[in-house]
Amino acid sequence: MVTDEECDRGNGTGFFNGKRRFECAPQKAMFVKLASCRPDSRFSTHPSANHSEKFANQKVAEDEASDYEDDRFTVEPISTDQVERILIGHMKGIQGHCNSCYMDAALFSLFSCSSALDSLLFKVIKPKDSKIQDTLLRHIVNPLRRRGFVKSKYIMQLRQQLNDHGYSKTFTTDEKDPEEFLTIIMQHIMTLEPLLEISAGGKVQKSYCYQIFLEQNQSLILPTVQQLLEHSFHGATLKLARVPSCLILQMPRFGKKFKMFDKIIPSLELDVTDFLTEGPQLCMLCGGIAGVECSECFQDPVFGQVGFKLFCHPCSDRVHAHPQRKAHQLGTLQLPKEFIETGAAAMPARDKLELFAVLCIETSHYVSFVKHGPTSRDWIFFDSMADREGDLDGYNIPKVQACPEVGDYLDMSPVELANQVPRDMKGVAKRLFCDAYMYLYHNHQQPLLLNTMDSKDEADCKFFIVLEKQLEYMQVNPGSLCYMSNKNYNSEMSKTKESRGLSVCCMGSPYKDRVRMSDLKPLSTEEAALLYSLEGDTDRLKWYQQGTALRTALALTVDTPVIVEGYGHGVIRYVGPIAKTGPSRSLDPISARLFGIELQGDDKGKGTGDIWMKDYFQCDKYDGIVIPFSRIQPVTATSAPLSPWKTSSQFHFSDLNRDEKVHYLKDQTHGLGTVQKSYCYQIFLEQNQSLTLPTVQQLLEHSFHEATLKLAKVPSCLILQMPRFGKKFKMFDKIIPSLELDVTDFLTEGPQLCMLCGGIAGVECSECFRDPVFGQVGFKLFCHPCSDRVHAHPQRKAHQPGTLQLPKEFIETGAAMPARDKLELFAVLCIETSHYVSFVKHGPTSRDWIFFDSMADREGGLDGYNIPKVQACPEVGDYLDMSPTELANQVPRDMKGVAKHLFCDAYMYLYHNTINSLYC
Repeated sequence: MVTDEECDRGNGTGFFNGKRRFECAPQKAMFVKLASCRPDSRFSTHPSANHSEKFANQKVAEDEASDYEDDRFTVEPISTDQVERILIGHMKGIQGHCNSCYMDAALFSLFSCSSALDSLLFKVIKPKDSKIQDTLLRHIVNPLRRRGFVKSKYIMQLRQQLNDHGYSKTFTTDEKDPEEFLTIIMQHIMTLEPLLEISAGGKVQKSYCYQIFLEQNQSLILPTVQQLLEHSFHGATLKLARVPSCLILQMPRFGKKFKMFDKIIPSLELDVTDFLTEGPQLCMLCGGIAGVECSECFQDPVFGQVGFKLFCHPCSDRVHAHPQRKAHQLGTLQLPKEFIETGAAAMPARDKLELFAVLCIETSHYVSFVKHGPTSRDWIFFDSMADREGDLDGYNIPKVQACPEVGDYLDMSPVELANQVPRDMKGVAKRLFCDAYMYLYHNHQQPLLLNTMDSKDEADCKFFIVLEKQLEYMQVNPGSLCYMSNKNYNSEMSKTKESRGLSVCCMGSPYKDRVRMSDLKPLSTEEAALLYSLEGDTDRLKWYQQGTALRTALALTVDTPVIVEGYGHGVIRYVGPIAKTGPSRSLDPISARLFGIELQGDDKGKGTGDIWMKDYFQCDKYDGIVIPFSRIQPVTATSAPLSPWKTSSQFHFSDLNRDEKVHYLKDQTHGLGTVQKSYCYQIFLEQNQSLTLPTVQQLLEHSFHEATLKLAKVPSCLILQMPRFGKKFKMFDKIIPSLELDVTDFLTEGPQLCMLCGGIAGVECSECFRDPVFGQVGFKLFCHPCSDRVHAHPQRKAHQPGTLQLPKEFIETGAAMPARDKLELFAVLCIETSHYVSFVKHGPTSRDWIFFDSMADREGGLDGYNIPKVQACPEVGDYLDMSPTELANQVPRDMKGVAKHLFCDAYMYLYHNTINSLYC
């Protein structure tokens, strides 16, 4: 800038860093940040002042970015702590130009806060394509991560290079799909191995992304990404040949004209364990090793809409003893040869992928959401063309903004989310839930990028623990474990001042950080392995600072008696690493040093000493456990149980012996012993419901379950008031009429059927009612053998099933089941704007409906009269015959005839018992 007066801090006539930037009189030049300036009120404001300011901002961002255009080293992805400082604001992200939004959104999603595909930046490729890789690394990824801004000219440069190399002649002009661009980059230029290996009919097919296809007749209404992928794989009979390091999923969305779902719920984690061709996998009922999969049970309403239907052989035998499932054709699951079902001590951790970005499209314009942190509110939204300055000769203004409101909707119940009107959703959340085009997941445990930054041989490494927090933007915390090769250590020590620190690799990270030498404390390889077994940097630092803890742990050997936190006494049977099967899950040169314990006494562990199909030690079944050093203490003459550790024996009652039979009292506060009488029933529900498009049957079941109610007898007529409270609050936008209401399982006294095997039910589990393993229809009734298997699952062991009442004369082994008690729908009352109308079902088919309005028209004024009207409305049957997905997507105002009133405005349902009527 040029000052009016001489400036003591000026540097002369416009020179800066040895280069003339402008000319002016001596001592009149001064260089300052734009943020330190404001308009001079003595001068008139030019109409385009805003334009000039934005242009200046652009130039500043460009100048700052240009400082790093020659950087050939990779900059680490932007962390959560750095997002606000580096990314948030206007002229941030990637500047769009000439239909580049598909490329801008894809590159921002992949590289801003994730290293999922950083291998593209290092891979050795054909010389003719090296310029493309160079542009990607030096002019796009590095400036984006270092300064948060990429000029449009570099995106155009990349497009021109793709054009020149013959991959497409329209890259510089036309809009394309993100998957087309990504496939060209990964497959043709970088010759990257396909990310996805899918097994279909015994053959492995490879691809870079997966398009989700679904049959239109789906039962899903408000699906998660997990459900969409499961249904797509099930429908096409596909499996994953291996766990992908990065998974790119295209949603079942086809432009503006057809979206299969109005909203899709992002799955922040994608569990792909049961997608794999080879196990081991868990039985959905008992939690044991699954041996079979039933594709026909996948659509059975008895089971939930999440997960494949995998069973161990005993559970499968019970499930397929049901008359309706006897004809099911089961598929055998593959287990590794070395995996022995009866001896497996512990299952490998489940294979999960984490969501890191979502690309969205609306009216042919792509934007992206990036998840940069661990919580549901850690989201940013990027639009490469959020604003524009000037006309044809102007430029686009990209913008990155925080959007924590996304977390508010992710935390909602399905009912609340389903009732959200897209145009009324806060901020930009509507774009994520309603316009999702592509989801990007990565595998933290098996990243595509290998750590090539230092030696991987533990004998050639020095290990350190960090004592103090480093710079704000660094991914190094107190307690972080670091390492570097001896060669690099000796080299740096010979030329590095202590204040600069050492360039070390952090465990679990593919990148280097420079840490102050005074904050690094050296560790032996054995000490590092012990600390590596602990979860979290805070725990590592705590145990390191205890001084004698590591020395004591290093002295522990096989056959040493110990006290185990949470279990009691045991004996060490193994000391060392536990190796997992399959590809290496660690980037680091050492493995955790763990302890295999054989427990003594009644306290049980998890197995027999064989873990992930390898024998580490031998002990009796359920007496083995593998734990880190922090949970054990050697037994000495003076040792006592450590506080706050508790052994399980501390929770036993001293006056009870093992295997002693006991009686217990079940809570009777629910009032089942008291019969209450009424003429109609008002359905009340908790607002936090999992139902999104419920049937009347489901509403009644959930209402009875929550209030712990039963029917004392089958009613001859049942009048139900819906959970609807005027125009201001409707719990559900639509309710599906149940033409028949099955009340058999509502009765206080049976007999009732086991939902799994079809035998006589003896228990009911209220906690299983909300278990996602089971469907949302029906109470959870089991015979005793099926209940034993279901409640053997670790997550259900604490359930308290209630005993069902059977008539004294009913003999379980010989009596035939009576017919199920069902009521038939005969009328529905509806209300809208305080006006009641009714629908009457007059025949057996779904189209036999009439609609009645007592004030359909009016003749005359105040002294006139109303004209009632009854009309046939067979269109109701069209909607009753639709799949839930189709019905959920119907816009009420566009529904044919008067059908909207029945599905959206129902106030009262009337059912009658044709067998036990008032006239019998």
